[in-house]
Amino acid sequence: MIKIFILTNGYELIGSVDDTELTYQEIYNITDPMYIIGGRSDDYNGGAMRLRDAMMLAEEDVLSIPHKFVVTHFRPSKTMIAYYTRAIEFSKQHTRPEIEEQIGSAIKGLDGALVEDEEQTARFSAIIAKLAGGSGNIH
Repeated sequence: MIKIFILTNGYELIGSVDDTELTYQEIYNITDPMYIIGGRSDDYNGGAMRLRDAMMLAEEDVLSIPHKFVVTHFRPSKTMIAYYTRAIEFSKQHTRPEIEEQIGSAIKGLDGALVEDEEQTARFSAIIAKLAGGSGNIH
């Protein structure tokens, strides 16, 4: 069953939960949760509501939230359910792979920067050694 959860920190999530978890539970296990962002006329983007995958950086698709952090939950409209279903599909097919690619690229960039830093340190050490009267070769 798809539900919207209002959390004590003000966040709003939409996700799927097992019907048996909707009675008082210590923890809600929300599958494919998405943050509900915007939707109010005073928001910076003019009130446009959008969904953002809450698990796009995680291995799993389940977010466990202790009951004490949930103010309330309710069933969304059919239109909201349709939007959520499409957004999850899109995120799994496009957003998550693109983020993985961006992270992979960032790791390569960091690896390159580390190699460059090591090379600069070696050159600097060689210059210091030459200035100190050594050969400049570092062994």
